[in-house]
Amino acid sequence: MILTLCVLLPGCKSQHLYKIVAHRGGYLENGLAECSIESLRETIRLRCYASECDVMATADGKVLVCHPDDSGKVNGLIPSEHTLAEIRAHGKLPNGEEMPSLEDFLKVVKNKRVNPLGTKLWLDIKTGKNDSQGDIVMALSAEIAKKMNACDLVEYLVPSFHPDYPGVAARMRDQYGINCAWNWIIRDAQEYGPQGWAQVQYEMYRGSDYWPPTRFFDKGVTLSIFHTPPELTGKRGYVETGFDPDVFQYYDRLKALFVNHPKYVISRLIEEGYETP
Repeated sequence: MILTLCVLLPGCKSQHLYKIVAHRGGYLENGLAECSIESLRETIRLRCYASECDVMATADGKVLVCHPDDSGKVNGLIPSEHTLAEIRAHGKLPNGEEMPSLEDFLKVVKNKRVNPLGTKLWLDIKTGKNDSQGDIVMALSAEIAKKMNACDLVEYLVPSFHPDYPGVAARMRDQYGINCAWNWIIRDAQEYGPQGWAQVQYEMYRGSDYWPPTRFFDKGVTLSIFHTPPELTGKRGYVETGFDPDVFQYYDRLKALFVNHPKYVISRLIEEGYETP
């Protein structure tokens, strides 16, 4: 009701979500614990389209929100071989939070008082050292979201090595209403299948034969782009890499910009006239 009144009353600005996704909750910018409830709340406060977090399946059928180390472990344990309770018993996040589950994150985004504009969760499907875990994580996450009536608040980043992205994307869309991106890989438009979504990395994509984005748009492929400069120098780091002039011109047709510095990129979009406060 409040948002409706704001649209009708002269001079009242209706808030909206920016098409920005915060990588691991924007931890590199805000200094908060990555993939934490605290970072999720900050992403919501910034009015981002989504907060990205990594998810892994545990031995007792839970979905752990975490960022595994290079060996696929969390708190020194392989999630698929241990229960959620065991993983939690081995350590907390740097900010003192208990290792969160997907249910914990969904409770936050489902709370309309906390998340009135509907910021989503981008679930980056992690497999550890066992690639077969990907389908298990997606199936568990979908059932949890369905049980919590939150499928509309969840989207997946399917691993680049998944052998049947079009198949899993169609299944998740048809059975649960969950959209899936093929993450970190660039293919011909037809390989994404009907209603396909390409989630690509800027430097890799900019130097490929698939640039500019209109080559995907014209074939009906949804596109989102990830980027963070190696070192954000002052306030010009994104501009110096060419990201701003290259990508901002397509902002209105992109699904989202996936970044480590959401607050800064939002300010740049406003400064350049692509967004409003």
